[in-house]
Amino acid sequence: ILSTLTEATQFQKRVHLQYQSRQDETSERDLDPYGLTYFQSKWYVIGFCHLRQGLRSFRLDRITAIQPLQEKFERPAGFDPLTYITQAIATLPRTYPFELTLKTDLETAQKEVFDVLGILEAESGHVTLRGSVDDLAWLARQIALFSFEFVIQSPKELKKEVKRVSEKLRVAAG
Repeated sequence: ILSTLTEATQFQKRVHLQYQSRQDETSERDLDPYGLTYFQSKWYVIGFCHLRQGLRSFRLDRITAIQPLQEKFERPAGFDPLTYITQAIATLPRTYPFELTLKTDLETAQKEVFDVLGILEAESGHVTLRGSVDDLAWLARQIALFSFEFVIQSPKELKKEVKRVSEKLRVAAG
């Protein structure tokens, strides 16, 4: 599968694949593979899915069959599969969407905020971090590591979790 996709990506040729979803549903589709990337111990192919009529990513370990096709396609100029997959994972819909105002510059935020936590957006004098998580306690522990100040815009439940983390640290500090 990796070999077939590598060749199809290099020569910009469409493929037909069978895919097993996370919910064990099988589907078939044609895909214009724009690029491959290895991220968090998994291989992904990213490209234009003709079934869904949009840009999609697929884990290679869930592809059950693949067939090269003769149709050619044009890859978008400057397409970066790693950037796409990290942003796709960062913006997956989860239980708690959040927004933070980071009192720092974009370069510093990029060094301290790991890619899949959320999307960073430079504003005038600060950076906005937007994402979503399933565990607010986990998020509170992650943002407690920042070297810069931040303001929680939403959700309000995150403020309670940050207070719990700060109390734990206060007690540990004696």
